[in-house]
Amino acid sequence: MKIKIFIVLFFVAILLTAGCSIGGRWEKYSSADGRFSVHMPGEPIGNKVIIDTDFGRTYLYIYMLNKKDDDFAYSVSYFDYPLGVLQEKTIDRALDDARDGAVANIGGVLVNESKISMGKYPGREITVDVANGVAFVKIKLFLANKRLYQVTVTTSKEKSTSNNLRRFLKSFEILEEQAVRR
Repeated sequence: MKIKIFIVLFFVAILLTAGCSIGGRWEKYSSADGRFSVHMPGEPIGNKVIIDTDFGRTYLYIYMLNKKDDDFAYSVSYFDYPLGVLQEKTIDRALDDARDGAVANIGGVLVNESKISMGKYPGREITVDVANGVAFVKIKLFLANKRLYQVTVTTSKEKSTSNNLRRFLKSFEILEEQAVRR
């Protein structure tokens, strides 16, 4: 079962045209509902959309920031699998499906992939080339219980080794429910 909608082409287009560029200071952004935190060079714009998947309709939550002045688009998105769906597939299969869906929706080519984790949560880090180098997309995927997170940076190939890219991806944290309640 593949997630055919999970992010990117649509959201890359939104990110690259959104015009939501805000100041240059990096700040920690936390989402209590999303149970995550991340550092961004401005406050992201949040959105909730309904997506159709192989397992039915669900909500996709997206937090994005387009920095036109430095040619970066940052986003964190997540959705929750319905109860029982993850019992039908392995964790690796769920992450493989998310990877395949992201690459297909971007219309890019998978350049690199590695298995990663954040504490007890498994994940993938992928690099995608879009339109023969027109855009460079770095994505971290994490499966935290029934929630799938996608942390994405889109930029030009020239800026693909930038400190901003690494800083954003490295700063992402999944918050435990106890920490969110404080």
